[in-house]
Amino acid sequence: ASAYPTAAMVSGARAKLGDQGEKLSVMAMHSSAYYELVTLKALDYVSAAEMGSTDPVGGSRVASFGDVRIPTYMNMRVVVSDDLGADDVFFFTPGAIASGQQAGLRSETDRDILAKASYVSFDWHPVYHPIGTRYVGTGVNPDRAALADGANWEKVFEDKNVGIVKGAL
Repeated sequence: ASAYPTAAMVSGARAKLGDQGEKLSVMAMHSSAYYELVTLKALDYVSAAEMGSTDPVGGSRVASFGDVRIPTYMNMRVVVSDDLGADDVFFFTPGAIASGQQAGLRSETDRDILAKASYVSFDWHPVYHPIGTRYVGTGVNPDRAALADGANWEKVFEDKNVGIVKGAL
């Protein structure tokens, strides 16, 4: 096993999606794997302007942050997170993860008359969900361990339509 994603791993991930394999465009990995790729000089860096400077939500990344350099490996955008296991690499197609709100934005206000100060508090509860799967575990607010347990998930799409592939180093 290697300490970084290899061409064989990327090819194997694409093969799992069959004719949809070329849609994999993002890979997420632990920083230890990322820095192995840095050491090997295996990463290409693409500027935000080259990728298209318009953010899908609106605005321009170039205007906000300058010409940001985005790491790519085998034509896939690289996302680095130490929330992933050191031996895990995940591959994604566009739209594989949906985002939404578990509850609407709520605000509360309070006034401390002795300090002559007003306070505002906001609650925002975003939720992210892998498309093509269904959570079948118990409980309304599962903890991280319950979400990580594969037995708590059920696939509702065919494999090649889920859009997420897990690789192991």
